[in-house]
Amino acid sequence: MEKTLANIRLIVVHAGKSSHQDERVAAAIARAAGARAPVVRRDPTEAELADANILVLDVGGQHNPALNNFDHHQLPREAAPACAYSLLAEHLGIDGKLAALFPWYTTGKSLDSKGPFSTAKACGAEWSKIQGFYGPDTAWLADAWAESEGLREEVTQRLADRIERKLDLYDAGVVAAAANTERVGEIVVLRLDRMAAEYAEISDCLAGAVGANVIVFNDDRGDGLGILRLNDDPRLDFSKWEGKEGIVFAHKGGFIVKTAASVKAEPDGVARIIRGALVA
Repeated sequence: MEKTLANIRLIVVHAGKSSHQDERVAAAIARAAGARAPVVRRDPTEAELADANILVLDVGGQHNPALNNFDHHQLPREAAPACAYSLLAEHLGIDGKLAALFPWYTTGKSLDSKGPFSTAKACGAEWSKIQGFYGPDTAWLADAWAESEGLREEVTQRLADRIERKLDLYDAGVVAAAANTERVGEIVVLRLDRMAAEYAEISDCLAGAVGANVIVFNDDRGDGLGILRLNDDPRLDFSKWEGKEGIVFAHKGGFIVKTAASVKAEPDGVARIIRGALVA
């Protein structure tokens, strides 16, 4: 973490019957940055807004990093998408990393600051067609985090631990990923089998950091390898390997193939599979 919030003795977020992803994530980011303070749900006082040892998130009408106040509601309509958690992350110097690590990060700040219809339109969709992705657990968590101090504490700390762990993995993993890439013609391959197994959790981020088109990893269901194309790369169709020797499974969608241990043992096994999957 580039900066610390170890001086914080209280975290204030807005009140209300339900909570929002914005303040939940912002509170967790603060914990990950060293703020071991309790989270209270109410409006801040003027004295608290002027106290840099009190972190005010998503309420208070101020964006003042010097005083640790991170609200976005006062920003003009034409401002770029921003929410409490993104403003705090920018201050801490981890905005770019979080955006790479968590797919919800960028969309979430747009949903919170620009609303669902504007966000859906920016994504080339209609809100009425995608709002069904929200399940009943989302509403339950929003209410429970607001109502139960004990659950709020547990969820905040668990999410903070996850954020902190992923940031540590990212910092170490990008360096490792750069050392574990190879080329098969124009295809850039990231081999996770040479790395610590836990890096698989952030494999897409690492692949993006080194511009990989394919990830290779140890198969968790067998002794061979999994070979996965990224971003639906049209140059590769692994279904071409279906039923061939040394192949345990080839998805008909063409995006992944699982090999036997014999392919893993070949010095040129991965390259052979990738060359055989190239679309003419």
